[in-house]
Amino acid sequence: MMDFEVTTSDSFVQSSGFSTTSTTSRPQSVNNIPGDTTSCSSADIQEMVMSVFWRGGFLGAACYCFETSQIHILADIRDEMPDFKILQCLFRQIQPSRVITSGTLSFNFIKKVKQLVLGEETVASEELPMTDKLHFQPSKVFVYDNCVRRILVMDLGCAPEDLSPEDRPSYIRSLVDLSQERSVCALGGLLSFLDKSLARLTLGAYECNILAVKYLSLDNILWMDTDTLMNLQIFAPKDHPSSFKWSWNRSKEGFSIFGLFNQCASKLGTRRMRTLMSQPTKDRYVIESRLEVIKFCLESRHAPVVKNIRENISHVQCVSKILTHLKNGLATVNHWLLLHKVLTNAIGIAEFCHAHQASGYYFQQIGSCLDNVLYIIAQSISRIMDKESSLLEERFIVSEGICEELDRRKVHAQKVCTVTSQVAQREIESLPPYVESCRIIYVPEIGYLLTIKQWKEKLTQEEMNFPGLEFKSSMNVLEIPRCLF
Repeated sequence: MMDFEVTTSDSFVQSSGFSTTSTTSRPQSVNNIPGDTTSCSSADIQEMVMSVFWRGGFLGAACYCFETSQIHILADIRDEMPDFKILQCLFRQIQPSRVITSGTLSFNFIKKVKQLVLGEETVASEELPMTDKLHFQPSKVFVYDNCVRRILVMDLGCAPEDLSPEDRPSYIRSLVDLSQERSVCALGGLLSFLDKSLARLTLGAYECNILAVKYLSLDNILWMDTDTLMNLQIFAPKDHPSSFKWSWNRSKEGFSIFGLFNQCASKLGTRRMRTLMSQPTKDRYVIESRLEVIKFCLESRHAPVVKNIRENISHVQCVSKILTHLKNGLATVNHWLLLHKVLTNAIGIAEFCHAHQASGYYFQQIGSCLDNVLYIIAQSISRIMDKESSLLEERFIVSEGICEELDRRKVHAQKVCTVTSQVAQREIESLPPYVESCRIIYVPEIGYLLTIKQWKEKLTQEEMNFPGLEFKSSMNVLEIPRCLF
């Protein structure tokens, strides 16, 4: 599209820092530039990156979850080759999307890792396929001293705000046992990989914030081999029949115990159930606590309450991506509305559990999460954000009465838009009939301009001159929301 700009003979009062456009056509029309219509969607899978390190018969591992922004560490544990039963159990429980290790470790260990990541048939073939699931880091990345230095300087979101640089190493030492050589090397390799490969892994959707550091406990886990797990048919994933549609995170659950029991109302609940069934516990107290919840939900007198809480749960999802967009100033209207919706339903779930905390341990645990901060955030979004105007204009609009200065500027901006629309209507009447529309724009460095769309190709200089108007320029432009012309 070719546009050329001319300034009107009328004088306008310029408002510094203000930008506006008004378009008038035959008949009169005002074109609003659309805003960002990026939709907010929840991830279908849980992104997990795991680093494993084995030496001298002991295994150490560390994994990072992008959705919860938590690091989980497996302390040094004996795992004998060639079976590597602990490693197999770890892969089955974590189900990592990407695995990091050192290529200089034991041949048997590397072979086992390849089998767990790529499959036994793939490893048996002569040529290994190109994949982004398995990454080999240089051996210097896993050097113990280098890993300790990297761990002591990692940025922790869970650290106290008043923590001084001198006290930071002591605080990190209280979270990470640096005497566990294998787990320290695994954690150091994980941090190095995240620092170098975060943008490629997440495509800008996540941010590497470490909100917590936790240790994986294997004390009360019921151990079972792969054959037992398959024969019990706890999980029965079925790949897509079309090979070109195959993906590591896309499979349909077949006839299995998980498929029969999965009545979850949210994706987060489905993931949690899969985790629980892949990590069967021997702790009797945990099993009895889960049975208390099941018994409560199966009682007929609680049916209306259970229906309401299922409705709340169906609207709860992970907000890590939304918080990253908010922090970087990239949040859209849909992000704000989704955050408010999640907060409102999460508060409803916590209030329900708080009211029934005498019914079981998990009700007490969830009810204790009810915090005034959640109420403040939800009420602030509801009070400050004008939802109808924000959806209409596709940008965050502050409600009236929040800030007097902002209200005054809004009134002034509305008046300017009204004036420019009237001026555009007046100018279109004085222009020749072949000019179908015109637009009033404001450029802070130039001033107010009248733009007219080119009505034919190869206009001459004489054809672009109009009585009472001064020709400024003609240019090729792309008409997108973020452009002024």
